[in-house]
Amino acid sequence: MKADDCAEMRLLIQADVDGELAPADAAAVGAHLEQCSTCATLPARLFSLSERIRFDAPYYLVPDKLQAAVRARLAPVAAPVEPGADGANDNHVSWWHRLPRPRLGPVIPFGGGFALAACLALVFLLPSAAGLPDAVVSDHIRALQPGHLM
Repeated sequence: MKADDCAEMRLLIQADVDGELAPADAAAVGAHLEQCSTCATLPARLFSLSERIRFDAPYYLVPDKLQAAVRARLAPVAAPVEPGADGANDNHVSWWHRLPRPRLGPVIPFGGGFALAACLALVFLLPSAAGLPDAVVSDHIRALQPGHLM
C-alpha cells in the first residue's frame, strides 16, 4: 500500500469507527484493513480511546451562577410568541416570518404585471409553431454536416 492511500484511509477508518460512513465506503475500509497490516490495528486503538474518553474523562457540572447568567442573556432572544387571535400559543414561528421584510411598496405589483405582460407578449407575438418540427430537423442536419463548426 502507498503511504498516500493509508493516510486517506485513516480518515475513513476514523469515520467508520464513529459510524459515519456510507455502506460502500465502509466496505472499502474493510477491504483495506484486510490488506494493510499497518492500518489493521487502528480501529481497535480508536475504539479503546473512545471508551476511555467516554468513561474516564471528568464531567463537570455547570455552576448555578453561570446557568443563571446564560439564561438571563438568552431571555430577550427566546421570548415566547404572543398568543394568536384564537388564544392559542404554539411557541413556533417559522423561519420565513423571521426574515427581514424590505419596504418595496409598488415594486411587487409592478413586477408581477410586467411578468404577466411579458408572458402574454410571448404567447401572442411569437409565430405559430406549425413549422417548428421542420426547423428542428433542418437545424440538426445542418449541425451534422462535416466541417460545419470548424
